Amino acid sequence: MLAIRRAALALFTMLWIGASMSARTPPDHQPAVAMAGPNIAGPTAPIGAFANGTVLPNGRLVTPIGTRYDLGDFPLGLAISPDGALAVAINSGLGYGLNSGKQSYCTSDPNRVPCPYANPPDPTLTATAGNAAEVAPDQSLSVIDLHTGRSRVITAVRTGQDPAQRGMPGAYNFFYTGVLFSPDGRHLYAAGGGNDAVYDFPVTADVVAARPARTIILPTPLLKLIGGVVPALRGTAGFTRSLAITPDGRYLLVTHEINNALAIINTATFSARELSFGPPILQGVYPAGIVVRPDGKAAYVALQGAHRVAVIGLDAAGQARQVGTIMVGDHPTALAVSPNGSQVYVANTGGDSLSVVDTASARVTQTIDLRVLPGEQAGASPDAVAVSPNGRRLYVALAGDDAVAVLAASPTTARPAPLSFTLAGFLPTGWYPSAVAPSPTGDRLYVASAKGLGSRPLAVADSFQYDGDNMPGL
Repeated sequence: MLAIRRAALALFTMLWIGASMSARTPPDHQPAVAMAGPNIAGPTAPIGAFANGTVLPNGRLVTPIGTRYDLGDFPLGLAISPDGALAVAINSGLGYGLNSGKQSYCTSDPNRVPCPYANPPDPTLTATAGNAAEVAPDQSLSVIDLHTGRSRVITAVRTGQDPAQRGMPGAYNFFYTGVLFSPDGRHLYAAGGGNDAVYDFPVTADVVAARPARTIILPTPLLKLIGGVVPALRGTAGFTRSLAITPDGRYLLVTHEINNALAIINTATFSARELSFGPPILQGVYPAGIVVRPDGKAAYVALQGAHRVAVIGLDAAGQARQVGTIMVGDHPTALAVSPNGSQVYVANTGGDSLSVVDTASARVTQTIDLRVLPGEQAGASPDAVAVSPNGRRLYVALAGDDAVAVLAASPTTARPAPLSFTLAGFLPTGWYPSAVAPSPTGDRLYVASAKGLGSRPLAVADSFQYDGDNMPGL
């Protein structure tokens, strides 16, 4: 059982469903590292069932399976292009991952020869010494070509020139968790997090532009007013967090977390209106994950602070109104919707559970305990959920257990009756998996782990202030 309690660094793990992993051709930048392993570790998997592993700073052993790719630091979101050619991870730390940047993890300790996270050691990764004097880069996007394995890092704007922070010394751009492709694959949208921005990166022939073509900064007048009255809250951002898009690609929906609102952006004009869930800070429901039903007529928003999911009615003109709420588990953060729109799946991070919501009746029909060990205390921390293209499997990232839970639809469930799900097993990942997405064909699963295989050592004289800057990706 303990074998599935693994983790990895801010890494990107590609898990082939139903087959052992084989190596891709190593790219000329940010090479992939192939690691074979079992497909699903069930509850009875023996200790030591995995050949390779890494001991984390907290003493846990992680054994991620799949082909690994270097990312930037602290990735929190993941998007797969409609044609399955590209994977984009959104990096919320200020660093380039293992292959460059400040005090690269591989060479931070000269007594560890070579890289301590590779078993057997990988000599190609020993020359990644960072420079402690280097200025930390912006938060970024890692774009990986899944055909060739090559990857590149892009930012939204140059350091110090973010439109929301112009003139501020040392200002840099932000990214958060939200990243997705438009239905036609011609745009990549990303949430700007602490600068209240949403970016539109053009995509041409499977190449994401190095800079966004359009940027919108969502207003936060009430937060600014509160900051003017309460000095401790001065400068508080609204934080653009998660994204969803209508099936026709006309409207982009953005949760504005601390601003306590949902923004609806017209993708043609890149203008926005907001639907408020109440005064920010004073009534903090903190909207997080969001999904749009496949018919485009409704959206569902996870309200972290209220233990509820808000049901939002949408019309063809992009008008939105809240039509109800559904009580779910503790601290809901992430959502997925079934391909036919009949069910919404809610990851309850504080409750270690998954709620299955029937969209027709707007009620919870099943609550699934996601804890790995029977009777264990809270701590599985499900923070991402995805559904297979055929709707018969669910994948839930368990940040606290360093694994992805695989839930299978009961074979006795006859369509079109609502599906019920049972726990089929677990996939070992990196440390703190934070995003999960199946390929368009459903034969592969992509997982981003926010803390990867470990963290860089903190140096007193260094500029590291944010934990996410110390967690390089693979």
